[in-house]
Amino acid sequence: AVGGGGVARGVAPTVVLTFDRDGTPLELAVALAATGQAPVAGLPPGAAAGKPGDRVEVTARLDLRRPGNRTAYDALLTGLTPRGVRGLAGAVAVLGRQLETAARRDVVRHGVDAATYGADAQAALAARLGGSVEVSRTTSTLRDAWTRPAGGTWQRRTDCLGGAVA
Repeated sequence: AVGGGGVARGVAPTVVLTFDRDGTPLELAVALAATGQAPVAGLPPGAAAGKPGDRVEVTARLDLRRPGNRTAYDALLTGLTPRGVRGLAGAVAVLGRQLETAARRDVVRHGVDAATYGADAQAALAARLGGSVEVSRTTSTLRDAWTRPAGGTWQRRTDCLGGAVA
């Protein structure tokens, strides 16, 4: 539900918590990335378009200083304890709704070019020897970016693009 709808199978989210110096949670961010034409619902127009190798990254950020967001976060923590495990599904659902309605969302689309070079070798002397070497190189270029404040509308980010938009 990071993009505001469904997520393709096999697209695993990453959860990041940010704390202040005193250990108080400030922000909960949920991020996911999909490569190629993997469907991620709720994206801004044009975010899923592009070349087949493009990578789309979506991040939803909840400000945990806001009461409704903090309540959803606290319920999730309670659900992760042995005593609260029965309420975990409900807590995840509440957090999902908060991510859909109260989170700031950022979407970026990268063009990804990858090349792999490799070689195998075997030799037979007194003993058989073998080995292989593989070198991979991946280049990522920012193609487009959008942001959506909590409760707002999608805005295209041109400040980070540095030139022509693909």
